[in-house]
Amino acid sequence: MEIKNLVFHRVHPSRDPVWDPIDPKRFDAFISYASRTYTVLPIEELVEEKPWRHSGNHKRKWATLQFDHGYKDHLEYAAPVLEKYGLKASFYL
Repeated sequence: MEIKNLVFHRVHPSRDPVWDPIDPKRFDAFISYASRTYTVLPIEELVEEKPWRHSGNHKRKWATLQFDHGYKDHLEYAAPVLEKYGLKASFYL
């Protein structure tokens, strides 16, 4: 079983010299790839429900999406992309 933990700090079109965010277009492309390649779940759901235990699921590729620091751009740029692909993520404030 493979589990990738994908952690993001910021998603924003403006560059930041201190902590450069991922551009929303690049984030969209990455999430599109992740949604085709992995079964993506919030880490809480993956840990609590253990979906890999169900018959046949142990061969799937799993991924979690996590965001830290609770930036406003998570709502402005990341959430619409996640909604577009029907994915959930964990947000840590």
